[in-house]
Amino acid sequence: RSGLAEDLLEGAGQGFGKLPGGLAVAVVLVGAILGAVTGTVAASVIAMGMISLPVMMKYGYDMKLGTGVIAASGTFAQLMPPSLVLILLADQLQVSVGDMYLGAFGPALAQIALYLIFIAGVAMFQPHRVPALPPEARTLHGWALWSKILWGMVPSLVLIFLVLGTIFLGLAPPTEAGAMGAW
Repeated sequence: RSGLAEDLLEGAGQGFGKLPGGLAVAVVLVGAILGAVTGTVAASVIAMGMISLPVMMKYGYDMKLGTGVIAASGTFAQLMPPSLVLILLADQLQVSVGDMYLGAFGPALAQIALYLIFIAGVAMFQPHRVPALPPEARTLHGWALWSKILWGMVPSLVLIFLVLGTIFLGLAPPTEAGAMGAW
């Protein structure tokens, strides 16, 4: 409702849009950020699908690849802290949620990297499936582009720090950190 996902995707799409596969890269990166902000798969997939799929189809992306990138990017919320699944798993394993979150960062970053490598491979060998945005679609340049990217990124990063940063720094337990994020 805040428009955060739209701002993130538009800024990233404009920034990476000149490259073949740029929109898919933007979806993966924004999906990772939304996964860290929401912690739930449904919220990430719905937001990304409603916003990015029409744009990808408009500019000639392969439907299978576009929907696959969106669905796959939604899965980041399963592994990316503050994942609800990690909270339940920490309870079942009787380990601290903070430790579980710290342990999940490496695999989450590896998953993101693998998706980006896949998109780069498709862009290299089948660029017709992931075309670059035409110049008339890339309306933001210079400071306007950076402003749009920062407008979406800064609130997201602050929210992520309020929740995860306070847990990792030992300033708040997970419950209180979640309350700070909700505030």
